Amino acid sequence: RTGYTLSSWSPPLPATVPASDTTYTAQWTANTYTINYNGNSNSAGSTASSTHTYDTAKNLTANGFSRVGYNYLGWSTSSSATTAAYTNTQSVTNLTAAVNGVVTFYAVWQIGMYTITFNANEGSGGTSSQKTYGTPLSAPTVTRQGYTFNSWLPLVPSTVPGYNETYVAQWTQNSYNITFNANGGTGGTSASVLYGVMPTAPTVTKAGHTFAGCDPPVTAATESKTYTAQWNTSSYTIVFDANGGTGGTGGTMVFGTPLTAPTVTKVGYNFGGWTPTVPSTVPAANSTYIAQWNPINYYITFNADGGTGGTSGPMPFDSELIAPEVARAGYTFMGWDPEVPSTVPAIDSTYTAQWAISTNNLIFAPNGGTGGTGTMLAFGEPIISPAMSRPGYLFTGWQPALPSTVVEGINTYQAQWVINKFMVTFDAAGGTGGTSGLYQFGTHITPPAVTKAGYTFTGWLPSVPASVPGQNTTYTAQWSRDKIQITFDANSGSGGTSSLMTFGDVLTSPIVSKTGYIFTGWSPALPSKVVAGNQTYTAQLKAVI
Repeated sequence: RTGYTLSSWSPPLPATVPASDTTYTAQWTANTYTINYNGNSNSAGSTASSTHTYDTAKNLTANGFSRVGYNYLGWSTSSSATTAAYTNTQSVTNLTAAVNGVVTFYAVWQIGMYTITFNANEGSGGTSSQKTYGTPLSAPTVTRQGYTFNSWLPLVPSTVPGYNETYVAQWTQNSYNITFNANGGTGGTSASVLYGVMPTAPTVTKAGHTFAGCDPPVTAATESKTYTAQWNTSSYTIVFDANGGTGGTGGTMVFGTPLTAPTVTKVGYNFGGWTPTVPSTVPAANSTYIAQWNPINYYITFNADGGTGGTSGPMPFDSELIAPEVARAGYTFMGWDPEVPSTVPAIDSTYTAQWAISTNNLIFAPNGGTGGTGTMLAFGEPIISPAMSRPGYLFTGWQPALPSTVVEGINTYQAQWVINKFMVTFDAAGGTGGTSGLYQFGTHITPPAVTKAGYTFTGWLPSVPASVPGQNTTYTAQWSRDKIQITFDANSGSGGTSSLMTFGDVLTSPIVSKTGYIFTGWSPALPSKVVAGNQTYTAQLKAVI
């Protein structure tokens, strides 16, 4: 059986003919075979073999081969086939097994046609066409204005490659020598410039001239060329600044023409030249020349007119003029005659100090006393000291010492005092215990104890202060007369009395009597006036015989 192998009989075949009619049926096993895949003709890659069973459909293994310059068409069992019997993944059945159960499939190839492009890359002469793989390949001739052909990228092979390819022309941009001639100025250059690039003109200068462009006008580089600078002669503003003087000028002048400075003058100065120095011809720039001046020295005197601080000497004209500080004892500075200007004038000058005599407000400070005054006196006038007093103190003079006339700078004089001692007398006024002595002013006073027979002490006149007053003082004791009990004892007679009487009053006795008796007097003897102490006077009676 094609594609099968007899595997047995059913029923199994006996060794000898059986004793009855019997049918034996053949049993078949489908053949299996292996397909090996051959890339055929310098192909690359591999395709895995596949195993197939007869009468069972199964796809072929996908092609894994490639061949440069050829297109894969399919498979064939012939290595020389030009057409494919089987597609790449076609399902196959009933292949007759080859030797040893292996069938070889050969890849079928067809030579390729490829698009070959020669890109002129902005030039001319490029081409593009279909060409057969492996046939001779020649590049066309290409051109490009301003450029030189170098090569193709990638390099062109001798035969058509097995793929579409574009070859791009490679160019080197031409360069040209471009020169900028400064034409007597500075800044000219010479450089290589690529084709089509606009050369950058350098900045050129020429003293006293203005750039007027290039000849010929600058254009993009297409050849080596020289451009020449064109110039116009310039005019400049030239100023001669008299710098405070007269005679300065100013105006527009042409570069390179003769230049002569004007004559200038300035009061108080000698001309010292120009800054900067004036050239012989007009320079290539607006220029200002400033006159330089040397001040003339003038003799300036500051006369202190009896004071101190005056000065005298030469000084440069127009320099700052500052008057010196002047002073004069007893005087106030009132200014200068004439008035001093702020700067040195253009003439020898004398300035005389003006003075006003000073007045002082003299103050005589009493320093606790009385009699101080304040008075306005002119410097040098006589000073008369005022009378000063201070209770309890002795005036000793002034601090500072008082001059005879007004001096400058001292306005206040303080009275000076020393504490005094005074005679304090306590007059007992007929009594006893009075005292008298010198005591320092302000010290505490303790009056003495005084007594007087027949009197009671009632105080001092004047009243005694707590401390010593500022003068000699006598304090007189004040007394009041005592009331005395005076008894006239009639001594058993009649007419006796007893009453209070004032000490010192006239003492008049009463008349007493006693029958049979004669009054002979009083015992004790009766004084003319009331004496101190209670007294009893007893009548003395003598019996009449």
